[in-house]
Amino acid sequence: MLLGTPLQQSTGTVLQIYGHSGPVKTAVWSPDGKTIVSSGSDNMVIAWNVTTGGIIKYLSSLELIKANSSSELKWSKSGEMLAVMNSTSLRVYNQSYDPLYQFKPLNSTMKLEALGWVANDLIVSVSNGTLYRYSPSQNKSSQLVNLHQAVESIEVSSAEDRIAILLTNRSVIIMNALNPNLTTKYNFESTPSSMTWQGQSLLVTEGHRIQMIDSSVHIFDLGIASNVTALTKGVNQTHVIIGTSDGVIYSYAFATRTTGLIFNLTHSLGSKERINHLDLRGENLLITSDFRVFYSMDLQTGKLAMTFGGDKNLDPSASFINFQLFPFLIVFLLIVPLKGWRRGLKHR
Repeated sequence: MLLGTPLQQSTGTVLQIYGHSGPVKTAVWSPDGKTIVSSGSDNMVIAWNVTTGGIIKYLSSLELIKANSSSELKWSKSGEMLAVMNSTSLRVYNQSYDPLYQFKPLNSTMKLEALGWVANDLIVSVSNGTLYRYSPSQNKSSQLVNLHQAVESIEVSSAEDRIAILLTNRSVIIMNALNPNLTTKYNFESTPSSMTWQGQSLLVTEGHRIQMIDSSVHIFDLGIASNVTALTKGVNQTHVIIGTSDGVIYSYAFATRTTGLIFNLTHSLGSKERINHLDLRGENLLITSDFRVFYSMDLQTGKLAMTFGGDKNLDPSASFINFQLFPFLIVFLLIVPLKGWRRGLKHR
């Protein structure tokens, strides 16, 4: 279902597609690679058709707009469900982006912080450090454990037997998915910026290095001056792809401990951009930075293929938001003239 026609403009080899009116925070591939879902600080969540660049559907709601925050996006391992979560609301969609379920914390003062999929259940953390296991199909939740510390992010291993939890106190907890009381805690000198599972190893970025946690801890210095801000698995398990605070994307090979330049987004665009999120599918890399767009890059050619999200000349989200606020506008237009009429009666 096409809800808006995005403005498309071809500039060289880059197709620019407009939709978001604020910085895009996260963009992820669908499991089949046919669509992309993006979330921005404009409180819009948009599903895009990769082939045409068209907007398939807006997934945002009034709750998302009121929350004034971008959303976390995660697909279930089966690829059948997408979780869209911000600080106040968690919604689950099917592959056609139709809403299925909604989860809210029992205590309305608690904010939602992070989530991860274990099979078809969600692990959700709230602002007091409590972790819940939520079953969308049964619409039931149960408390797993209270960590008594705010959570930054949750990553589940590919085998779904371990849950990595990044805390705000510069530590990571690895929890047994079957027994939440079995945990191992790792402390860091500075606050880790991102983490991901690579096989049975957990990779955690800290400053300009990567720590690999398996049966022991291995430290890899990347040999770069800027800090790592984003991390994703490489095409194979021998290397990873990282993004930095100054807008540069590198590939790092663990076997040879070498860092190779992939792309310098700052030099390409002429402005410094922090890399916020990376998501790789096949040879296609999604790059999310501080700007109002996100990029699709072909790793084989090393060139940007598509640019999504900016609001040049046309912002489809604007008409959507105005539509949502239309009832309030009607009330305003009725009340203001009525007050003026009553004021006129008093002066007669």
